[in-house]
Amino acid sequence: TDELDFNSIMMYGSYDFSKNGSPTIVKRNGDTYNVNRSALSSGDLEGIMQMYSANAPSYEATYRNGNYYTIDGVNVYRMHDKWYFYSEDGWRELKRKEGNWFFAD
Repeated sequence: TDELDFNSIMMYGSYDFSKNGSPTIVKRNGDTYNVNRSALSSGDLEGIMQMYSANAPSYEATYRNGNYYTIDGVNVYRMHDKWYFYSEDGWRELKRKEGNWFFAD
C-alpha cells in the first residue's frame, strides 16, 4: 500500500487551519507531527521523477496505470502499460519516441 509521506514539503502541519489550538490533522494513532518546509522529501523527489523526468531510470515503469500525466506538453493516460490520448475520435493509443508522441495506429 502507498504510505502518506509526512515529510513531504506539500504536507500541511498538524495544527494548520485550527481555530481553537487543537490539531486538525493527526496520524492514525492520534499523534501529531512536525511539518517540513526546508527541503523536498525523498517521496517528493520520487514523484517529480515519475511525472517529469523523461530520462529517469526505468522510465516507462515509473508510471502507474490508471493515472493521467503531462509529458512533453501532452496530457496522456496510462492504462495496461500503454499510453492513451483522448481526441475528437475518442481514446487513441500513443507511442513515444525520442521525446515525441505519435498515434500508434
